[in-house]
Amino acid sequence: MPRALQLALGIVAVVVGLALGAVIATVWRPCAAAVMPLDPVTSPACAQVASGPNTAWIGLLLWPVALAAAGLAAIRAISRGWGAVTAAVVVVLALAALAANPMVEYVLLNQVPQSWDEPPGTGSLTAALFVLAGLVIATTLVPRPRGRPRMAEERRWV
Repeated sequence: MPRALQLALGIVAVVVGLALGAVIATVWRPCAAAVMPLDPVTSPACAQVASGPNTAWIGLLLWPVALAAAGLAAIRAISRGWGAVTAAVVVVLALAALAANPMVEYVLLNQVPQSWDEPPGTGSLTAALFVLAGLVIATTLVPRPRGRPRMAEERRWV
């Protein structure tokens, strides 16, 4: 993959993730001070956001794209060589992709028994996956250190 394309993909993934995070924070702002379980009388603005169209489209439409970005990031990390850091990066990407699945995210975010159409923060794990994958894609551009150069005497056969 050309370096310029890889850098562009990494930057686009990070920007998309940050933009989605901003959308999620803006949409769910009325629920920031709400006490759970939600009482529509004391928090009508949050109840209106939770009952109406909000951020489920992020997970439903963009999770497959974030999953593809995470897969590309894992492939780029593995192509640089296998080691403890690479294994940790691939495991974190896999767990983040699993957690960002819309059904898993619903279970994780719906810890308080409530009749949510969508729990507050829906889509945030997909946005985080975009940012994480973009960072890994962009940072795999940096050349891998190969160790110290050998001296001429060390390379001789004994």
